[in-house]
Amino acid sequence: MAMTFGTWWVASWRRPPQQLRWDGQEWWLQSLRGRRVARNGRLAVAVDLDAWLLLRFEPAATSRRALWLAASRRRVGADWPSLRRAVYCARPAETEFTATDSSA
Repeated sequence: MAMTFGTWWVASWRRPPQQLRWDGQEWWLQSLRGRRVARNGRLAVAVDLDAWLLLRFEPAATSRRALWLAASRRRVGADWPSLRRAVYCARPAETEFTATDSSA
């Protein structure tokens, strides 16, 4: 079962604001300007200064370069604790395993 942990506003000094979302399987990043398609990928924390994070988003499409995203407590607001928990704890859900009875 996939859970959505929420959506956070991530701003960068070179890009328009981005929307970052964890869907329980993978991270999604979408520009808030225009109608660009969301990109899925992996997210890693590069720098953590408590009230500010530098995040590295690696798109799943191997032809795309990694993106550097800056997130701050001031810009994210009340969702800051949830964002911090998600970037450190979010892992893809395990594949469901069904045990079989070998005595049959």
